[in-house]
Amino acid sequence: MTALRRDGFTGAADCGEWPLVGRDMEFEAVTSTLGPFGSDHEVGGAVVVAPPGVGKTRLLKEVRRWAESRGLRTATVVATEAASHDSYGALLHLLPGGAIRHVDRALRNVLFASALRPHEHRTVLLVDDAHLLDRASAALLLELVLEGTVVPVVALRQGEPVPDPVTSLWKDGLVARLDLPPLSVTQLGDLIGRALGGTVSDRTVDRLAVASGGNVLHARELVTAAVEEASLVPCDGVWVWDERVVLAPRLVDAVWARLEALTDAQRWAMTLVALGEPLPVVIAESLAAPPLLSSLEDASLIRLDRTGEQADLRLVHPLHGAVLLERLGWLDRRHLLETLATAFEGDPREVDRAAVRIATWRLDSGQEVSREALLRAATRANRAFDHELAARLGRAALAATPTGEPLTHAIVELSRALVGSGRFEEAHRLLVEAEDTVLAAGDPGLVDAYLDVRFHASYVGLGRTAHLSPL
Repeated sequence: MTALRRDGFTGAADCGEWPLVGRDMEFEAVTSTLGPFGSDHEVGGAVVVAPPGVGKTRLLKEVRRWAESRGLRTATVVATEAASHDSYGALLHLLPGGAIRHVDRALRNVLFASALRPHEHRTVLLVDDAHLLDRASAALLLELVLEGTVVPVVALRQGEPVPDPVTSLWKDGLVARLDLPPLSVTQLGDLIGRALGGTVSDRTVDRLAVASGGNVLHARELVTAAVEEASLVPCDGVWVWDERVVLAPRLVDAVWARLEALTDAQRWAMTLVALGEPLPVVIAESLAAPPLLSSLEDASLIRLDRTGEQADLRLVHPLHGAVLLERLGWLDRRHLLETLATAFEGDPREVDRAAVRIATWRLDSGQEVSREALLRAATRANRAFDHELAARLGRAALAATPTGEPLTHAIVELSRALVGSGRFEEAHRLLVEAEDTVLAAGDPGLVDAYLDVRFHASYVGLGRTAHLSPL
């Protein structure tokens, strides 16, 4: 399917299946294991191991098309969590009629072998998500391979427990094992460009790679939603993204499918990391049990980020955080923000460095924050060039100042934030109104700061040299 935008540009972003890009070597490696058919020379086949969303299912589809184009017989099995609770649940569709519950195991195997090898030729059996196979299906798969009935091409998710018979396929040398890495940024950019039917800016590719975590499925839904919402548009023949993450229903469903299998405790811990990242390990372990965090690391859902002596936890896939926070209720969010703020305030190594974050979390959770804390946070936000946040903190500092007390420092810091974000007129008005109060304060440091901000607001921003007071 091809998308036709209102501006007349045609692309393929909403295509149900993106092209296979950057997998030539892997595709060649898998198809080369299938060997000559119609003979019993050796079993052959491959097991593809990959992290979620990097394209193992897409690779299996291309292998199936390759096999069928050469006249080879294929059969496809898609293992699911639901089918894993029934014996042979993933394989029943391969039998005509499917009724095998009242026959013994030996006859079941004969029935499956007969269905898969009706003309004395081995079938290419493609099994997706083989880590979800029930025990009976996994055992039967191994037997069919050993008997030479099928040539398997099996895909399974990295980091998940795998049934022993499936592990035996490569451990005992029956098939080749192929580890499928995530696409590089360059490969992902090539894939997105081909899907859109045009050139994509380097920054857009880089930001999409970060937002999707390199996950092809997430990148596809992210791009599709961005095109539909016109946040990803062609400009002078080059696709450019404004970096708004559009959480369209299909994208949320795709991400949630991975998160839904987690326990409530695991999702809670992930949400904590999403709100607090970079979250120092010492604080994370004071709030969540270390084995719980380890289980998320083992599942490639969180990662350790070391910078010098600092060790922080971050999410592996940013979209996981976006979806978790989207589904988080206000009361739960408030509780988590209070929890994080209290934990950081209780750690002498973090309380000063995290002043901006603590003040912001307190505000977001509806708590009162002292004027001093807000002013300190606004100053640091300005120094970090986060002027929008500094303006918010500065306004909160003004509101937190008791009636009758001077507002000078808060006005200067808020004005600095307004100048930094290009709102010169508003900053100029605030500063003019505060001039007498600044003079009356008798603080040379405050006067210097005031003059500096006033100069940038009035002269640099507005060009109003006549309005500058010599003070």
